[in-house]
Amino acid sequence: MDETRTNGAAAYDVVVLGAGYAGLMAALRLRRHRQRLRIALVNASDGFVERVRLQETVAKPVAPRIPSIAALVAGSGIEFIGGKVMSLDPVRRRVRIATLSAEREIVFVEAVYALGSRIAVESIEGASEHAYRLDPGEGPRCAAALRLRLQRDSDLPLRVVVVGGAETAVEAAGEIKGMRPSAEVTMITRTRCGDFKGARVEAVVRSELSRLGVAMIDGETVAAVGPTQVRTASGRSIACDIAVFSGGLRAPQLACDAGLATDPQGRIWVDPNLRSISHRHILAVGDAAHPVAPTGAPYRLSAFVALA
Repeated sequence: MDETRTNGAAAYDVVVLGAGYAGLMAALRLRRHRQRLRIALVNASDGFVERVRLQETVAKPVAPRIPSIAALVAGSGIEFIGGKVMSLDPVRRRVRIATLSAEREIVFVEAVYALGSRIAVESIEGASEHAYRLDPGEGPRCAAALRLRLQRDSDLPLRVVVVGGAETAVEAAGEIKGMRPSAEVTMITRTRCGDFKGARVEAVVRSELSRLGVAMIDGETVAAVGPTQVRTASGRSIACDIAVFSGGLRAPQLACDAGLATDPQGRIWVDPNLRSISHRHILAVGDAAHPVAPTGAPYRLSAFVALA
């Protein structure tokens, strides 16, 4: 595509940071309604990560339905840039990106910040070192690593503790129990396991978990995760061979470091039009956004909100 350059850096009308549910949809919709915009879509990997299906990879690999984002947008007028966003300068309107070959800088008129969220393990002692989480990739504690750990020594007794009680934790516990029926699987949460969609859904979820043989511990806050146990704030110790952390989410540190107005979870404060309240030329969507206007309901960090 034809691109303008500013002091050697490629310039775009809109740069979309992140190609998850929110970012990819934003770029495609922009191209559909604004044919003449110069659009760049930046993402760390070329493959599309379906976050809502990561729990399925605990049992077996899941073939991606969009194996290549670059191929998907080829010929659309959207330029895909594969690389990690290293820094954002909202004043100079520049983004620094680390690609496989080198670092490069691009200039934008407006930016759509869609870098999503990740499981926040830093606040719990030992969780980073000892707990698996439903993260993509090939890291030592990612979903694929958890699958390999569950497959290993399949004839030996196994105790699994899943920290969290919402959708992802429920799905993870169910997948693990389905894969290893003989395993002792326990869910632990500070509220109630399955309490995320009202009393009727909670009753069904808890009934199904009980049928599968998943134990549930309600009203306990996890304070530390060790190699062989999970310890709660009340001093209770639950022995485990594997800990799976599915607690709270937080957005990347990038927006905060860039000086944008953010909430304690690193999400950008936005107005009803999803524009940053501190930098009007930057919009935030999906898990990276937090509306300042009350809506009468909590703002869900979810694929549903990202797509909407």
